[in-house]
Amino acid sequence: MTATGFVLGSLGHGWYKVLDKRLPGVDRRTVFKKVTLDLLIAGPITAWVFFWGVGTLEKKRLPEIWSEFLVKFPYLFAFDCCLWPPAQAFNFFYLHPKYRVVYVESLVLFWNIFASYVKHNDLTSTGK
Repeated sequence: MTATGFVLGSLGHGWYKVLDKRLPGVDRRTVFKKVTLDLLIAGPITAWVFFWGVGTLEKKRLPEIWSEFLVKFPYLFAFDCCLWPPAQAFNFFYLHPKYRVVYVESLVLFWNIFASYVKHNDLTSTGK
């Protein structure tokens, strides 16, 4: 988990620099674009890195990790759609860029808890 955290923290720092350079400003339209790009680009990449990192530590092969990711990603993305748009809107509207990664990583703690739950549970069973 720590190794994937280092990778994702570094990626996040670079990601926010790119977003701020390509989409400067904090008007509503710009923040909406940043939030949308973050959800649709960074969200799937982050989820993949999580599944790949944990799967690798579990000594799973890449095809097995990919299959599990394809099954479980929709659950994680649904959670992302609830958590990240309001969190990132606050981030982009109000926080100075130097505080963005720290703010997001504090929320990632809760995301990791949910991602671990999704990763380690069979969500496709009906409970019968």
